[in-house]
Amino acid sequence: MLLEARIAVKVSSPLEAKAVYEALKVEAQSQPTPHVRMEVSWVGDEVHVTLLSSKRAAFRAALNSLFRLLSALENAGKSLANSRS
Repeated sequence: MLLEARIAVKVSSPLEAKAVYEALKVEAQSQPTPHVRMEVSWVGDEVHVTLLSSKRAAFRAALNSLFRLLSALENAGKSLANSRS
């Protein structure tokens, strides 16, 4: 069985999307396990992430890691925005 998740992340600007893309691209290129494949693309103000795996536990771990990373990026973005105000 092949498990697949497609996630679209919409942010406030293309510049912010590029930053999120660059952060996720590093993660995708340094995939810690051969059981999960992560693909990242960026179009305008959206970042698209696809996770593929045939191992349920590895898939779940990758999804959890992705959501934690997205949360950290969101918090960092908010902190930067608040420091500019």
